Amino acid sequence: MQQRIALVIRVRSPFATARRTFVLACLTSTIVRAGASPRTTGPQVAPAEVVLCGKPAPPPSSSSCGFVLIAGSDGPQVAVMPPAQMAVVSIQPNERVDIAVPIRGAEGLVAVSVTVTVLSGGDAAAERTVNGQAQQLKVSVGQIRHLEVPVDANNGDLVVRLRTTAGSGNTAVRWQELRVTAGPSSVAIPMVPSARQPDNGPVPEMPTMRPEIEEALIEWDWRMQDGIGTPRVPSTWSAAIERTFTRGDALVRDLTATGISIKPELAAWEKLRNEWQSAMTSRTSPGCILRASAATLSIG
Repeated sequence: MQQRIALVIRVRSPFATARRTFVLACLTSTIVRAGASPRTTGPQVAPAEVVLCGKPAPPPSSSSCGFVLIAGSDGPQVAVMPPAQMAVVSIQPNERVDIAVPIRGAEGLVAVSVTVTVLSGGDAAAERTVNGQAQQLKVSVGQIRHLEVPVDANNGDLVVRLRTTAGSGNTAVRWQELRVTAGPSSVAIPMVPSARQPDNGPVPEMPTMRPEIEEALIEWDWRMQDGIGTPRVPSTWSAAIERTFTRGDALVRDLTATGISIKPELAAWEKLRNEWQSAMTSRTSPGCILRASAATLSIG
């Protein structure tokens, strides 16, 4: 099992409304766990169905390097990144986003799990429903919550519904790691929307991305640069991590030279480096996990 880790520095300029978002690093780490490896085959997954404020979402954009935008002319927006089993929802008060993923071929008693994180903004309500069994919780900014529920899948079909609503302000919520587990076998469930059907008309114009979706795109661009899961320019995990530290160090020097104080972020960065070095010297010990959380820096 692998995990990509992003440490994000957001710098808000006091001049006009300019804003720059720096992704200090998207560190890719190997998570070593004891036990059987996840199974690569299993239940069949139908395309995800997305509903925005009670109405079926318009067709998604074309996939660009694994990044897909789902949005109407106004209202909430969803960025889906199937290669990472991840979706980021940009939502405001009085808006609602539902993502339904039909799963066929599951058998017996299974556990359906998913991880939800509020990346920015205010609190959010996250609800996960599997065949009528609902689980709802309130998630605050920076929190990472894991939802898991056992389900009897003897009929062979499941529908997993992920609902997102915002408490206040513009809020970004990330859903990821949707899985179906039966005993020692665990199957990743991608959230892949239906592809846009080709026609003879002009290519539809997509709406302007909300800032939360722009930031998700910037982070995704950095993730795609590490060489993991990129067949054209492949890389080993070790080489990708070393390269990421080198690039992150260069960014730290650049920010420091411009007079921007990043002491909390720098401390988190060095802590992450120490955790990686410790993991490298204890390769035989299972359960070495590196984690980093998003950090925000405001100026002016």
